[in-house]
Amino acid sequence: MRQSDFVRIITDQPQVTRLEPLTEDIKRILREFEFTPVTPNYLPVEHRGFDEVTGCDSCFILFCRGGMSMSLEPFMDLVDSEGRRVGHDILPSERHLYDSPDYIWLSDTLFFDVNKVDRGEMRCIIHSVRFDADYIPDSVEARICFPCTSSVDYLLDLFEEDREKASVLLLGVRGLEPE
Repeated sequence: MRQSDFVRIITDQPQVTRLEPLTEDIKRILREFEFTPVTPNYLPVEHRGFDEVTGCDSCFILFCRGGMSMSLEPFMDLVDSEGRRVGHDILPSERHLYDSPDYIWLSDTLFFDVNKVDRGEMRCIIHSVRFDADYIPDSVEARICFPCTSSVDYLLDLFEEDREKASVLLLGVRGLEPE
């Protein structure tokens, strides 16, 4: 599939309001937002999804109304200071599979196992998710990441999008043919 055909398929979706190229200049600015240390006393975040998406052959900024149709999958891991996985997010429909008194729930879908946490610090690793909508051919691998609030605000201002109506996703694609 050629890049122009891919862009047409994505922009033909009713919830998509705009698709812009994610340029190297914009990537550098967003990287500052995505990897700026968070406020003290908050769980540190490592945004691997940003690198997973921006490392693709073609990168885009996707503006949409509401959400995109795609398969949901967990995308957050909680790890200890040694890098051992001590918790993760789940799909809401799977909550009944994680009924344990050893689990501390940080939200309805994010938990850690108290028995796996040592005295070290915990951090959250955020991954990208597969964008495997039925209109994307199997020969194309597409991934989405959810940018942080500062990145979203910057992109909405840069492209003069209505922040009350627009959602922003970063889209990375492999397997497109050159024009």
